[in-house]
Amino acid sequence: MSVTLLQDVGNGFKEKKHDISREIVQVFSGEHERSFNRLAEETLTGEFEKLIGIISERMMTQDTSDFGDDVFRWGKSFGRVVIRSGVNVEEGLLIVPFFRKVLIRHIRTIFLENDHAMEDYFIMADFLHPMIDQTVYAFTEAYVEHHNASFQHAKDELMELSVPLVPLTEDVAILPIIGTIDTHRSQELLIKALNKGREMELSFIIIDLSGVHMIDTAVAHNLFQLHDALKVIGITAVFSGVRPELAQTMVSLGISFDQMKVCGTLPRALRLTGVSLT
Repeated sequence: MSVTLLQDVGNGFKEKKHDISREIVQVFSGEHERSFNRLAEETLTGEFEKLIGIISERMMTQDTSDFGDDVFRWGKSFGRVVIRSGVNVEEGLLIVPFFRKVLIRHIRTIFLENDHAMEDYFIMADFLHPMIDQTVYAFTEAYVEHHNASFQHAKDELMELSVPLVPLTEDVAILPIIGTIDTHRSQELLIKALNKGREMELSFIIIDLSGVHMIDTAVAHNLFQLHDALKVIGITAVFSGVRPELAQTMVSLGISFDQMKVCGTLPRALRLTGVSLT
């Protein structure tokens, strides 16, 4: 394998990395002026200068071992920079062909000026393209991680809103449940009601099921677990607003209310816990 072409290109990239980086940004901006208008040209140039520096060092040392680590870290870092600027992944990827095109043009110039063999050119291509592909993969992974984190944050906030423990008096609070309860949500109800009930030093928690239309065995089991767990820490659970169809479903599932405090309506539950309606 010829080391000369890789060394020539590596040296050329190292010496001209700033100029090459500026050329990439300018060529790209000429065709996609609006795509990166929220990201300063100096920032883009600086980022590409870092990547070209990584590539040039690898070329000069002929080091292909774990070269993906360097470019992967750069791709992840660059992805985060672009995300913070508000550029979406589709716009971000538009610059990749220009980056590749400008580098290939400089490689071709060095290749022709030094009269290298065609085989050396193919070796160079085999060296360069996987590095660029790795940066693209890392760049898109940064977006995936960002979107996953954003989704989880929104999910956590939604779950927080779906488990609202509202204090009525110093020792009584109500937990209104509205909508469909799946296994995950019922488990969250169990955890948050226990933690908040202990923090608020409650004596009663009214669990109002007026807005619940359907329930299955697993969810019912979690509600009973909530009842028993609250009892262990000294809080009495009072279930209210059990709709007739919901009651029928729970009975058909073999659920017994013998050990539970159940009220048909919320006002009755409030009176049971000593909360005055006047």
